[in-house]
Amino acid sequence: MVLSETAASINQKLAEMNYRQQLMDTFAKMQQLPADERPQSLKFPDKVKQTTVELEACSIRRLTLTDTTKGELLMLHGGAFILPASTAFNQVALTFMKMGYAVTIPDYPLAPAGLVNVRQWILKVYQDWMNQSQAERHYLWGILLVLTLFYGYC
Repeated sequence: MVLSETAASINQKLAEMNYRQQLMDTFAKMQQLPADERPQSLKFPDKVKQTTVELEACSIRRLTLTDTTKGELLMLHGGAFILPASTAFNQVALTFMKMGYAVTIPDYPLAPAGLVNVRQWILKVYQDWMNQSQAERHYLWGILLVLTLFYGYC
C-alpha cells in the first residue's frame, strides 16, 4: 500500500518526535548520574596535558599538546539535543591541539534541566578564561545552538 504525501509527512513528523523523546530520555538518565560515573565519549591520548577544574558541579577542561600555543580556544558543545562533548567534538578539539592551540572545554549544564542557568554559567567561565589566560589571541568555537545562546554576552 502506498502512503499519500500527507500521510508520509505525518509519519515522518511522528518518527522525528519519537527520536527527540528518546534523546531527551537518554539525556535525563545521564544527568541523574554523578559526573564521574557518566561514560566518557573519548579518552584523549596520553600526550595530551589535561587540567580540570570544577565550577558548580560541572567540569572545565584545558587541553594542550605543547607548552607553546598559537592561542587559546574556548570550545562550546551543544546542550539541547547533543550529548556532552561527543566523540566527534573531541576529535575536533584534538585537531585544534595538533595545530598548536590550547583548548578549553566547559561541560556546562545541559538542557532542559540546566537551561535556566547556563547563560550565567558560560559567561562566568568565559570571563575567568579571559582573565586567567596570558595568550595574545583568544578564539570562541562552538555548535550553533550554544553560540546563539551565548553570543549576546560577547
